Amino acid sequence: LEGAETRNAKRLRLKRRMLANVAFIGHLYRIEGMLTAPIMHYCIARLLNQGNIENPDEENTEALAKLLTLIGGKLAREDAA
Repeated sequence: LEGAETRNAKRLRLKRRMLANVAFIGHLYRIEGMLTAPIMHYCIARLLNQGNIENPDEENTEALAKLLTLIGGKLAREDAA
């Protein structure tokens, strides 16, 4: 049981770190000139598991939701321009 708890704690730390990294990337994009729309499209594609919707990854889906919440408006405006 202790091994399972340790694995769960590690997984939770990794998940928090990944979400923090995604938020950091989102904030860098929101700062003018730090990251470009093509870079963000690449990040989105990676989080979408390269279009493999048969086996969605829960952590990637959560990270994608966080990223789109942060950058969705700006990305949509830039794509429309």
